[in-house]
Amino acid sequence: MFTQSLLICQKIDDKSGICTALGNLGLVLSEVGEQRPAIEYHTQSLDIAREMGDLRGEGRALGNLGLAYAAIGNYDAAIKLYQQQLAISRDLGDSGNEGNALSNLGVAYKNLNQTDLAIQCYLEALKIYQGVGDLRSEGTVLGNIGVIYLIREEYRQAIEYFENGLDIIRRTGNRKEESTILGNLGITYRRLGNLPTAIAYYKQQLLITHEIGNRQGEGNALWNISLLCHKLGERTHAIQFARRALNIYEQIESPSVKMVLRALEQWGD
Repeated sequence: MFTQSLLICQKIDDKSGICTALGNLGLVLSEVGEQRPAIEYHTQSLDIAREMGDLRGEGRALGNLGLAYAAIGNYDAAIKLYQQQLAISRDLGDSGNEGNALSNLGVAYKNLNQTDLAIQCYLEALKIYQGVGDLRSEGTVLGNIGVIYLIREEYRQAIEYFENGLDIIRRTGNRKEESTILGNLGITYRRLGNLPTAIAYYKQQLLITHEIGNRQGEGNALWNISLLCHKLGERTHAIQFARRALNIYEQIESPSVKMVLRALEQWGD
């Protein structure tokens, strides 16, 4: 559909339409993991937007290009693009895209282990989302800040942000993000040594991943519960959950199959 749209726009020399169609093609390719061709399309879209003096189109292309570079692990390139997107968003007074640029910068800095810069960007994005009433993005950013504190082993701060994010995300109905935060709470309590509470969060995560059809997430939740049951000396439960995780991992051809099989053999199953 987008290819046809591109051809039509090229035929009538509709620069704005070409710019949009190229960006849409880039997004589709990124969605299926084809980042290199996506980068080419977004770069072409960016060039045309700049040629037309279309600042909104330029900012959109910069953000999409940044996401594609981040997806292949080139976070330095992504950061430069997000910073340009941020500057344009501020010039235009576009709060929504300003928040998105800051949030994406936070993710990139986190992946480079620059946690101070990541938190700074996240907090700026959080303030913007709260100002415009974007609860979905607010909840996600709160969860992302929690991840930074989890990385830094500042577990009490992590829990505070995760719980605040969870409360907001539940109001938005974003089940995927809810399951992510629940899993992170499970990790945090596990590291604190509170295994029963960790299991309780993983079980909540398990219910949601099953409901939304996230097979990888469901398998991971089952496996994490299994490991904690084993640590608590609950061998029967550990084996039961591990078998369920193994069943899912085999169905989705996960590389985790061998790991679970080794554990079951060690546990005497």
